[in-house]
Amino acid sequence: CGHRPLILSCLLCRTRFFSLPVRIRTQQNECPGYQVCSGQGVGCLPGDDTRYMKDMVDFADTDVIIVGAGPSGLSCAYELSKCKDIKVAVIDASVAPGGGGWVGGQLFSSMIVRKPAHEFLKELEIPFDEKENYVVVEHAALTTATLIAKCIKNGVKLFNATSVEDLIVRDGVISGVVTN
Repeated sequence: CGHRPLILSCLLCRTRFFSLPVRIRTQQNECPGYQVCSGQGVGCLPGDDTRYMKDMVDFADTDVIIVGAGPSGLSCAYELSKCKDIKVAVIDASVAPGGGGWVGGQLFSSMIVRKPAHEFLKELEIPFDEKENYVVVEHAALTTATLIAKCIKNGVKLFNATSVEDLIVRDGVISGVVTN
């Protein structure tokens, strides 16, 4: 149980969980400065705050941070997740990750993918109709949902409803992000 300079609030009811300095509660002990969410927010359950905080601490030191959980960010995270020795976190400001990947072009539900990018769909096991120079996925949401599920299954940590506010630069190198 260590001291961490963190302020965190419930995304739904805005109850502040931590103030500076704090000690983070672990299963073995209770640490000072910790408050449980008042439960005013819909979906706030006992332990939700502890699980979220554990994820934040576990991924405070990560190898790759991807900003944005749209089709490109998720595809990048999926590719990196194949390397089990790389720790990947995706941060997205939206409550619902996926960006514009839930609909195809022109807001149609089907999605057209030019060849040879259909090889990626094959790898993800997403069915499509083959055409001459492209393929058609019946519904774009299938691609997005599959990509999100495979990323999470492969160990990518998705922090949705979290904004990246600034970059941390040390000696001219980006070494982290500031989130809100």
